[in-house]
Amino acid sequence: MRVGLAEDTVLPQAKALVLGQQNVAEIIAEEFESLGMEARLLPSDVPLPSPTDPNGADELKKILLNFLATAGSAPRGSHCVHPGVSPWADRAEFALIAQDVGLNPICPPPKILSLFANKLNLLTEADALGIPHLVLSFDPIQSLREIEALIGMSGGKSKAKSKPPAIGSPKSSDPAKGGPSKSDSADAERETQKKFPFILKSIRGGGSVGCMVVHAAEDLERRVPTWIEQLRRSQGQAILFAEKYVSSSRHIVVPFAAMRSGEVTLFPMVDASLQCRFRKVMQFCPATGMDAAVQTQIGEWTTRLARKTGFVGVGALEFLVDGPRAFLIEGIARLNTEFSIWERVAGTQAVAWQLAAIRGNQSHPKPALGSTDPEWRFGIALRFYAEDPVFQLPQPGMVRETSPRREWSFPGARAFLKLSIESGHEVPSQGTGILGELYVGAQDRKQALTVARGVLDELWIAGSLHTNERYLAELLSHPWIREDMFYAGFLDEEFIPELRPVEGMLKLFTSITAALFETEKSKWVAGDQWVIPNPSSVKWVGEPEKWGTTLLPGASGVVELEEGPKARFCAFPLAYGRWQVRLGSWTMHVRRISAKPVNNVIPALGGALGNQIQPKPGEKKLFSLTRGRVHSILYRESTLIPAHEPLLMVESLGMLVPHALPVDVRISRILVSANDSVSTGQELALFTVEQA
Repeated sequence: MRVGLAEDTVLPQAKALVLGQQNVAEIIAEEFESLGMEARLLPSDVPLPSPTDPNGADELKKILLNFLATAGSAPRGSHCVHPGVSPWADRAEFALIAQDVGLNPICPPPKILSLFANKLNLLTEADALGIPHLVLSFDPIQSLREIEALIGMSGGKSKAKSKPPAIGSPKSSDPAKGGPSKSDSADAERETQKKFPFILKSIRGGGSVGCMVVHAAEDLERRVPTWIEQLRRSQGQAILFAEKYVSSSRHIVVPFAAMRSGEVTLFPMVDASLQCRFRKVMQFCPATGMDAAVQTQIGEWTTRLARKTGFVGVGALEFLVDGPRAFLIEGIARLNTEFSIWERVAGTQAVAWQLAAIRGNQSHPKPALGSTDPEWRFGIALRFYAEDPVFQLPQPGMVRETSPRREWSFPGARAFLKLSIESGHEVPSQGTGILGELYVGAQDRKQALTVARGVLDELWIAGSLHTNERYLAELLSHPWIREDMFYAGFLDEEFIPELRPVEGMLKLFTSITAALFETEKSKWVAGDQWVIPNPSSVKWVGEPEKWGTTLLPGASGVVELEEGPKARFCAFPLAYGRWQVRLGSWTMHVRRISAKPVNNVIPALGGALGNQIQPKPGEKKLFSLTRGRVHSILYRESTLIPAHEPLLMVESLGMLVPHALPVDVRISRILVSANDSVSTGQELALFTVEQA
């Protein structure tokens, strides 16, 4: 089957529909416009179905037919659809559905999409070419027992073919008859421990959802089953493979374009080593600090694999580079999310390369790599998430305020912001949690870091959600980052962000909320600290804007800090007596403990309830750590629950968040049911602490 633009395409007539998250779709749409094609994004009120939904293909077909009906007359195949970086971009059926309705899919052929969608099959192709990898076994894994067998743990049944015993060899396990002794068992145990840590990956990939590092045998019992369940819910299946874990390496992305003729063009490599739980946080282009020979080698491997697989289009391979060694770990048959930095550093447009590769004729000639813009000799991409990065918790919610500014220009440097959210929008708990990207270009690495740090100081996203803006700012200021001394495991193993602000700033959180909302003497908590507020000490800059309702009041404004500068704040009500407060670059959960609690049920935002359940003497409350849906309740009421043992799970942004307590407790009453929607700070259960 040929996947390509119709031969009689007339560009001024052609229209393109771009799918996927808005911040990336906007960039792709702008490039279509620059090529003379009208581009449209999927309306915000039309959700893109998931490929794992039973009716996902039919729903996508309806969306494409609706676009085709409104696109106007043109030769069949002139109008096109671009999957963006949506889940459909990795699916072979996307191209088939698009062609079936008469649209031209801007993607590689279905055969290539199918190969790259199965990471294990792709690595098998690489293995045949002699490209190094870290795969421990090419046999797919579907159960915990198979994982144990792979690493040689007792109880696991190995899938490897064993050689028959030699004639006369001992069959007994009796040491006296030549069988294994206690020392043999100890040696076997040591050999098993040497295989830790290793990585489990879904054959479909999936970032933090699709990867898990197993550090010790205890993880197989405690963490792996929950992760596999999470994987099944997000991807519809849990077929795995295992790789050796190499933490001290650099994670390098090699973007490329492959023409129908077999010609492969490599673009500037990207350093994506700064990842937290396998989610890309900050990327640099071009990648620096690599051995020249290794850089040449991974470029050659990329070219060989692209030609061997018959790749047509734009994609990327990802390698772990450990000194003079390099290992292929991933491949994508689409634009990588941060493609805008490598295309700007290269002085080209990725969409133009996609069209040239797919069409391959004079109407879409291969683009030239332009001379590098001095303002884009070095680029940085920073990704924003709805999360609390300190405690690694998803934190979706309502967006109340965002910065109006989207572009910055400096001598020799530029920056632009692409967000998928706006004021008044909600970041749903069933989404990805990606809020957008900040792209910074400069003449060199040092200037790019300085500009990125300055732009972050201007950004503002506030509401009931939490973001990682401060986390990114701390990263940019870290000496190891500035000196280019980080590695792929740096964020998970070395980097420790600030836990809370200095005492004066912490007190200001409660002082602001007390000055605005306190009607009687109360106790106040900011984060995990009891804080005595001083409302009279707050120095307002202008009059604060108050909004919300009587029972759920909110406010925004500006205050002066003790050090002298001004700081913006937003106090967003989560429930009665609870606010998510952003003050400057800090975001904290602030709550008021009233001396006279409200007894009636108070409806709050997102279904949260506040202070309506009055505990009996000795009872305490368990609050939700995030906004989402109750996935499962693991214990019944009156049950004794051991310390650190999860009693329920809340699903948010594709993650299962366990809720446990540090001491032995007995559950008095469970206040929610499975599948209930809950908000951050909502009461989940009442419990009593068991005395030792």
